[in-house]
Amino acid sequence: MSKWEKPDCNICNTKKYLRILWRGVTTWEHPGKFNFVRCTNCGLVFQSPRAPFKEAVQYYPSQAYWGRDVTKFENTKKLKEERERAYSFLYKGIFKRKKTGSVLDIGSGLGLFLSKFKEKKWSVIGTDISSDVAKYSQKLFGVKVVIGDVIKMKFENKSFDLITLNGVFEHIYDPASTLKKCRQILKENGLLVMAIPNIESLGYKIHQKNWYHLQPGRHIYHFSPKTIVMLLKKEGFRVLQISHAYKVHNYYSLYENIRFRFSPKFVKKNSGGLKMGTAIDTLKPRSYSLINEAGKYATHLFAEILCFIEPIVKRSEVITVYAEKK
Repeated sequence: MSKWEKPDCNICNTKKYLRILWRGVTTWEHPGKFNFVRCTNCGLVFQSPRAPFKEAVQYYPSQAYWGRDVTKFENTKKLKEERERAYSFLYKGIFKRKKTGSVLDIGSGLGLFLSKFKEKKWSVIGTDISSDVAKYSQKLFGVKVVIGDVIKMKFENKSFDLITLNGVFEHIYDPASTLKKCRQILKENGLLVMAIPNIESLGYKIHQKNWYHLQPGRHIYHFSPKTIVMLLKKEGFRVLQISHAYKVHNYYSLYENIRFRFSPKFVKKNSGGLKMGTAIDTLKPRSYSLINEAGKYATHLFAEILCFIEPIVKRSEVITVYAEKK
């Protein structure tokens, strides 16, 4: 293992204002204890220290990508039904602004999100750090995925009408340089769309260091509406809209937060890691229990209530940011 790194603030470019926010955060998914810091100058929250980028793949096991094993291929009809449930809100926001063109999806994963653009005859390409999900994407949807860090990829300047980072920007090791790259390869008035966790959400206020989206090891940066606007403006983008109304993601995050925090399946050990063994074990059904069923009902109800409140008070779990190249 290489020595872990302590990055500067990605907005202020300094360590001068960094203060420990959370120390010794653990997760059921992998061993280790992790620290998060906050920049007292701009408010950006991020993990420090962190593993070098070349070792980040250890936190993305192929057998547990979004609860599925990407070394096995699934029924595309069912996946497309899942796609519409998961992404219809995002598609609506994009297609009212851009009807067709070329799209780059950074961190494209399964290729499920991009498959809709391919069906609509867009020119599509994705990027990811996992060769397994790239194979999955190509085989199931015919979506080409380039492996590696987008910053180092050789795309032509002004070649994309749209760049998307759907649940990805929080994973990126150098957000500022990634935005520089995006601006370089976007066409004039090109559209940038990001769905990212919001560290000013009600869920974070309730759960603090146990917040679902902290996800140490994978989620490196944590943005608020204020800090994402600061970074986008700094890198030459004009923010068009920040939406708090991505209900499917808000609800999922709120529900899973309670599930991961209190279910016996996800009890944390001192060394971190899942008590039952691997993330795939979480998919195994449990025997029927009246207490479990009552807990599920209460959790659903709580998530629904917060999901209704969050967009009103602008404290959603996930914010959707639409920006254009200046």
